[in-house]
Amino acid sequence: QQRDGASKAKQAKEAETIERVQRDCDELAEQIKALDKRVPLKSVLEPDQIVQHETERKTITQLIKVVAFRSESCLASLVEPFFARHDDEARAFLKTVFRLPGDILPDHERQELRVRLYGLANNRSQQALIALCECLNTQRAIYPGTELRLVFEAIQSH
Repeated sequence: QQRDGASKAKQAKEAETIERVQRDCDELAEQIKALDKRVPLKSVLEPDQIVQHETERKTITQLIKVVAFRSESCLASLVEPFFARHDDEARAFLKTVFRLPGDILPDHERQELRVRLYGLANNRSQQALIALCECLNTQRAIYPGTELRLVFEAIQSH
């Protein structure tokens, strides 16, 4: 019977602890509800500690634009031989390619991510697209975060 008394006392003590912790949680929840949803930064930090990120944001934006332009320039140089007005037509062609409908087909057995682009109306552009796909395929690029090799394919439209 001493065991029963000791275990009941232990259970009562644990129940009190649980009730106390529950009250504490309820009080904290009320305190959290009372907090402002938005706190001005100057109320938390001194003005000299506040970091302005506008310059960094502009720098990153400019960097992305430069990388995109250079990437487009590299792609344009690959297809320039197909066009009379090399740079202008090549860039216009690439803008068209970037908007082409297509399919993305993962094939885990062959470790490939097939990018199927549906072709262009005129023959010269279609031939440039085929050449671009062949050139990109020689790079044997792996899609980031996977082990799938990118395979580009131009589907002839009729």
